Amino acid sequence: MEIALVWLKKESDFGAEIVGSILDDRRQDRTTGEELAAGHHDMNDVALPNSFIENAVLMFNAAVEATRQAVLAEARARRYCRMLGQTLERLNGDAPEDDLESSREWVKRELYERYKDIKDRAWTGVLRSTEVISRLSSSAQKRVEAEFETIKSFEFTVSNIYGFLQGVIEKQGEIQIGMACDVFYLITRYHSENTVYFMGRKSNDKHRT
Repeated sequence: MEIALVWLKKESDFGAEIVGSILDDRRQDRTTGEELAAGHHDMNDVALPNSFIENAVLMFNAAVEATRQAVLAEARARRYCRMLGQTLERLNGDAPEDDLESSREWVKRELYERYKDIKDRAWTGVLRSTEVISRLSSSAQKRVEAEFETIKSFEFTVSNIYGFLQGVIEKQGEIQIGMACDVFYLITRYHSENTVYFMGRKSNDKHRT
């Protein structure tokens, strides 16, 4: 009579048993970006029956309002995330600490910085999209752009935009004289006998070329 002795050894993984029993019958999170973005559609550009300036102001106001809503929503999300606590990686020191500031001061600071960026874009669009500016020489354009810090400090309204353009038109004579001087200085800049290259008033001997 033959007898077979079989020895079974089971390695106990206490941690896995605990976690496994806790996670039994739990549903896996299968949330996708597609589901989270449900209901969002790309906005189509609509040709509005207004002039460029009115449309620019409408877009500016829409951008400001959308930014305000986004910052307020972000502040709420930050607050709830902070209430949930840290991630395991951060608790273990494997990830940098998060910045979930959502105070009123943070909201005001974030809104103001984004508002300034939007207004900068808006005034730049006006500055670069008007025929008045595009017809200036590069030097004259630079002189106008040098005043941009002052220009973009104004409110972005229809009346302010027209007022700025009106000011440019009223200074056309002065600007044209400046452009003529730019050309004069260019063709009379140096004389062949002026070896030290000081700007001279004697006509450049090659100015007729």
